[in-house]
Amino acid sequence: MAVPDLQTKTVVFERLDVKKVLKGLNLNSIQELCEKLQIKKQYRFETRIGETPGQPVLLLEVLAKYSDEPDWGMDRELFEEDQYPELYGIDIALMGGKKGTASQFFRHAYLPFDLLSPVLSLKAPYIFSSMGAAPSRGALFVKLSQLAKQNNSPYWAARFLGCSLHYVADVSQPFHTTQTPTKQYLWKSLPALLGGNIVHTITKVISYYHWAYERAIGAILDGRIGTSEQQVRFLNALKNPSKDGDFNYKGMNAAVKKTAQYALRNSGVSGKESILFFPEIPGSIVDFNPIKFMDENWWRDVDKRFKKQSPVLDHYLNTVEAQFQYLGAVIRTVTREEL
Repeated sequence: MAVPDLQTKTVVFERLDVKKVLKGLNLNSIQELCEKLQIKKQYRFETRIGETPGQPVLLLEVLAKYSDEPDWGMDRELFEEDQYPELYGIDIALMGGKKGTASQFFRHAYLPFDLLSPVLSLKAPYIFSSMGAAPSRGALFVKLSQLAKQNNSPYWAARFLGCSLHYVADVSQPFHTTQTPTKQYLWKSLPALLGGNIVHTITKVISYYHWAYERAIGAILDGRIGTSEQQVRFLNALKNPSKDGDFNYKGMNAAVKKTAQYALRNSGVSGKESILFFPEIPGSIVDFNPIKFMDENWWRDVDKRFKKQSPVLDHYLNTVEAQFQYLGAVIRTVTREEL
């Protein structure tokens, strides 16, 4: 069940005039839009695919490119005095903190409390409730898309929908649905107890395996590591329409939550697979820098691991394939309903 005409349909680019595109919100500037959305006040929705005013661009290209847009800074470091310091709380401190890429995690994750996965869904400080703003952010951008469509701005309807799809894609990744995908991460961080840095160290440990898991998938899709068979396998899983009929769309908020619950149930397996599959954290975990560790030597090592058959690799590939098949069904369903 494909989305009709998606391969060939075009939309005409127009610059973002909030008075026209988002007529009804009583906005006068892009900064007012940013403040209403509580995103970085300096964000300006710049173009990245060479759009020219009045000229058509493939709708599919808009969706694909701008589904990455929420990762371009709009949700990052929002707690400074000149931004929205009132957003910061103990829950956000335990979901990434104030600085760097991790500071956007609270909006790019949904940690549900799930009765079918009670151990995986336990979390601090809200043990028996959900955490994370991904469902509401996805729904917010769908509302902007609907308003742009209503105001005859199909480019911005597509672009805002692309932003919305980012949040559902994020929570399809198991590391975006639980604080500790496997409690083995806690044991790995125990040496930090003596130094009093337990939360910071657990965050670094989980960040390393989180980034390794998702960046390796991206590198396979780009053809930079792994095999062409693995690349085709993942792409075919995304394109496989066999599960489309099983997904009942009841709005983006519900779609993100349902996707997160599906991913949560794979998170324990994914967490353990990551520990077994990816290179070990070297030396002192307290002093470990996850980003610097993932250097050229690390990528060469990971590439070799993807090219060597093993039961752990098979489990990893099976998990990602199932994740992509579910995500593809959600994306097609949402796009078909909203555009």
